[in-house]
Amino acid sequence: MHFLTYDLISHPNGWHTAQQPIMREATILAGLVPNSQAGENRIIFVSEGEASLHWCMSRGVGRKDLRVWDHFIVVDAGGGTIDISSFKNISTIPLEFEESSIPECYLEGSAFVTQAFKEYVQGDDRLPNRGPWLSRIFDINAAKLKGSSFGHPAMIQRMVDHFDRYDKRNFEDPNQNMPVRFGRHKDNDPDVGITEGRIIVSG
Repeated sequence: MHFLTYDLISHPNGWHTAQQPIMREATILAGLVPNSQAGENRIIFVSEGEASLHWCMSRGVGRKDLRVWDHFIVVDAGGGTIDISSFKNISTIPLEFEESSIPECYLEGSAFVTQAFKEYVQGDDRLPNRGPWLSRIFDINAAKLKGSSFGHPAMIQRMVDHFDRYDKRNFEDPNQNMPVRFGRHKDNDPDVGITEGRIIVSG
């Protein structure tokens, strides 16, 4: 019995003709497939929206109440990108779908939220530009710790690491201030919003 082997590679919704050849070359250079036509034929690309759809269906997410012509949206909020895809169910037996609108891809994943926080506390213009949504999270001109004894790069990195690991996911209300803990109870600088080892960040 002969089995065919394929390498399925997912990519953000916005990646197609320009990025796929680069990913194909990287797959060959990494030794995942042979450097031959047969090796290239093994590579199959799928958008992250489609991959998320298959994951949802394989886990039974929403499948119980699914009816023909139902529409639904899959949002893949990742580290680098936010991918939004919409699908229409055209058959339940067998299970088949088709895209019901053009998929979207925004370069505003969670990694950029962390970068926006770092720029907020240190005011570093060298950090990458953010999209319109992230620009509303923090005041890019704040340079909150400029002139403070807590503006040392090592201290800022400690704040960024704690924010990324613990506090970022707790931001829900834009009108609510959020404390980000980074230091000890004796760490205080009320002029820049630091109290007992916590820096207060506006929602």
